[in-house]
Order: sequence, then structure tokens, then C-alpha cells
Amino acid sequence: MTTLNFSHLYATTLALCNQELDRNPMSPLIWSVRGYTLVYLGEHVEALLSCDRALALDQNLAHAWYSRGLALVALDHHAEALTALNKALELDPNRAEAWYNCGLAIAALGVAEEALAAFNHAICLNPKLAGAWANRGLALASLQRYAEALLSYNRALLLEPGYAKAWSNRGVSLAALGRYEEALSSCNRALSANSTLGAYWINLGNILATLERYEEALESFNRALDLEPNSAEALYNKGALFFKLGNYRETLLFCDQAIALEHNNAVYWQTRAITLYKLGQFVGSIFSYEQALELDSNLPQAWFGKGVAAYKIGHYAQAIACFAYAQALGLSDASKFISILSKKV
Repeated sequence: MTTLNFSHLYATTLALCNQELDRNPMSPLIWSVRGYTLVYLGEHVEALLSCDRALALDQNLAHAWYSRGLALVALDHHAEALTALNKALELDPNRAEAWYNCGLAIAALGVAEEALAAFNHAICLNPKLAGAWANRGLALASLQRYAEALLSYNRALLLEPGYAKAWSNRGVSLAALGRYEEALSSCNRALSANSTLGAYWINLGNILATLERYEEALESFNRALDLEPNSAEALYNKGALFFKLGNYRETLLFCDQAIALEHNNAVYWQTRAITLYKLGQFVGSIFSYEQALELDSNLPQAWFGKGVAAYKIGHYAQAIACFAYAQALGLSDASKFISILSKKV
């Protein structure tokens, strides 16, 4: 009911903006408010155009830069969003929501430390911003600071007890801390609040798989895929579950489906490589390791695995080179394989 009321409010605001612009098309503020309203109506491209009209009239209108940033975040244009939000903050540095959305854009670009700083700034300006606390937790978790992440999620949930995303990600951090029963409870709270998002089912499935409750885990991944059939993450995790069960052909099937949807994921390629090795397909395994390493060359286990597969087909020099890379990246076990293989070359 609340969502419907807000939708009605935004629709009414849009109509009023349009009426006002008919009378005064040169008002940058009305164009900006129109753009902001369109963001919340899900019309992100139209919102962007409206913000651009505002900025053509007034380059120093902080609200227009902020609204433009919101539209770009929603369109997943995170680098452009960051530029717009930074401009908004130059003009109005005390807007907590701008710092929060800046954090979202930075996090999407994979820079967790900077995202954390932005969320901290937002919280300093508005400590009641539940989204900032929840996404601060996510940034901390990506830095493997799980205990701190848990505290941040707890603050978010004090402010907004029905915050499903915070409950689900809290469960992931609890699992990382080895507190599995609490993790399951947290994930189930998320699903009680919102059972329509695949990611929440995936998080539950991963914890169940860790607890070796494989049938329940499979059911969770299937629920995720019922909701989002093209979820590469759900397909991959279903495949990883079959790997734990020793069903490597099913693993390969689901890895291939995940890769078809998300070709640039090094983890998917690495799991595919390991699976092919288990199936005795060493040349295919090497190819998949190479795909993984092309995407991320700092994967010691991938270098090591490629070395083992190369050894299996008698490519000893290639194997030694791979083990050397693995050792350089901190995998000390690789040294004994280098010593053994050096006698064969």
C-alpha cells in the first residue's frame, strides 16, 4: 500500500512539473525536480534527459547533478554517475543522500575502501540513513571485515526492521564468521520480508550447502532460478553444489550456462577448468584456466591447476612456468612440484 501511495505521489508530482514547464520551460529547478521524480517512477532515460535540460539552463544546480547521478546509478552507468554525484557534492557537500549514492557507484566499480569512506560520510551527515548502514556493511564484508559488517547491518535493521537486503547480507557475514544457525535465521528473515528476489534464495542456498544440507540447498537455488531464470549466479551456485556431490557433468552444464550469461567471470571459468580436470579433459581444462587467468592473472590456484593439467599431458616446461607463477603469488606448495618437474625437463 505504501509503495502504491508513493507511486501516486510521484505521478502527481510529474503532472505538476509538466504543467509548470508548459508555462515556464526555462526553469532549471522544475526540470531537475521532473528528472528526480522520473527516477522514482523507473523512467531513467527520460529522467536523464530532463536533468540534462536543467543543467543546460544552470550548470551550478546541485539538485540537477544529484538527480542525474541517481538516474545513471539506476542505469548501471557507474563511472558517469560518480562524476555527476561528485559535481553535486562540490556544490552541496552536506547532502547525505549524495554521499550514499556516491558510495553505491564506487562499490559497483569495485573500490570497496573508497565506497566505505563515502558511506561513512553519509552516516556522519545522517545517522538514520538505513541504506548507508546496510551498504557500509556490504563494503566491510567485501573487505573480509565481517564482525564490523555485522554491526553495520544491525544498525540498519534497528532503523528499518523489515530491510530484506540487510537481513540477507547479514546472514552471509554470520556464515563467514562460522555462526551458521544464526546465518540461516537471518536469511530466512530476509525471505519472510521479501521472497521474490533470487539473491536472497542464493544466499540461503550457499549456507545450506556449507552445512551439507544439499537437498535444501538445491531447492533454494531452484527457487532463485524460478524467479530469475537468467541468473548466472544461481546457475553457477547450482553447478558448484553438484561439484560437491561429485556430479561433474551437471557441474559443467551449469558452469557453461553461467558463462554464457556472464562471460567475464574468472571464478566461473576456474570452476569449469577444475571440473574438466576431474572429467579427465586436460586440454579443455587448460583452456578454461587460461580464460580465467586472462580475466584475473592474480589467481594462484588457477596457475597451479593449469600447471597440474599441463603436467598430465606431458607439457613439463609449461607446467613449471605455471607453478612458478603460483609460487610468486604466494602458493608455497608449488615449489615442490617445480623441483620434481625440473628433473624431467
